[in-house]
Amino acid sequence: MEVSCSGDLGSQVAVLTFLAVDNTGGLINIVNDSTGAVSAGPFFQNSDFPPSKQISFHSVSKVASVSVMLSIAPKIYATTPDQDFTMTIKIYFDDTLKDNQTFYYDQLSGGNFTTPKDFDYKVTVH
Repeated sequence: MEVSCSGDLGSQVAVLTFLAVDNTGGLINIVNDSTGAVSAGPFFQNSDFPPSKQISFHSVSKVASVSVMLSIAPKIYATTPDQDFTMTIKIYFDDTLKDNQTFYYDQLSGGNFTTPKDFDYKVTVH
């Protein structure tokens, strides 16, 4: 899995977690390729991104499906187009790209804030 972002990391807060399971439904440990941290449910936010604005992960064993939960909320009330925060998630199974999605929060003008925008989805090997 590769996660990358663009825009101003400080303009919005994005919280991402995901779970990988095997064919029996058991959780699989995931390794953060940047830090080496191992977890069955990695959790991080956009402030955790390195200067390259990209993080990759790999599983310690064969994955059948991945469930992704992402929440994005505005931190400041107005951004310019080059500041608008987006997050792209690419999921690979056996080195083949199976899913590629880009997420963003529609920035509100006039100082209006709403609840975080939540994205939940599951990618399964076919």
